[in-house]
Amino acid sequence: MMNGDFVEQLDKQLRDIETSAREYDAGNKDAAIQIATSIRAIVHQTAQSTSLLAGLRAPLIRLSTSVGKPPYPQESYSPLAEIEGKFEFPAIHVGARPSSAIEPTRFRPMLETKKLTRQVQAPDWWGNEPVIIVRGKKVTRKVIVLGTTNSGASDTKANNAHIAALRQMAYELLKSPELLKLAGR
Repeated sequence: MMNGDFVEQLDKQLRDIETSAREYDAGNKDAAIQIATSIRAIVHQTAQSTSLLAGLRAPLIRLSTSVGKPPYPQESYSPLAEIEGKFEFPAIHVGARPSSAIEPTRFRPMLETKKLTRQVQAPDWWGNEPVIIVRGKKVTRKVIVLGTTNSGASDTKANNAHIAALRQMAYELLKSPELLKLAGR
């Protein structure tokens, strides 16, 4: 591929992210799968496939991040998604039956509520920064994106914290000046 082809492909992936982000915001949470697919094409480098950043000779480009500076809280940390709605605790009665319709916790991306004041190199953005920490276990963007693109919609629906995080990742990339410039925007 020529350099111009990589620029075109990067612009196409960013346009796909914009479209999927609009669909997500309109209520189609499955659009997060396309966001993950585009992010993977942009940053995931393997022996079998060249990321667009590597193809453009910009593997260390700086990307906007919602993640604060370390150290990170080790018990619970989620800088890309926040719990949505309110919790209700029904009255407890001795003869009451447990409700069979317990809704899973829902999350929403931070978007504009989280100031993107930091830029980090793409490898750190992709594989080092924790985007979710639960009981000391760190999850990175790479884990979420690859998990989503490898499993498809069935598993993605089960973890709406990851879906909301994918939407926030889209927001970060679309607010990354160096990436947009690389795409000719």
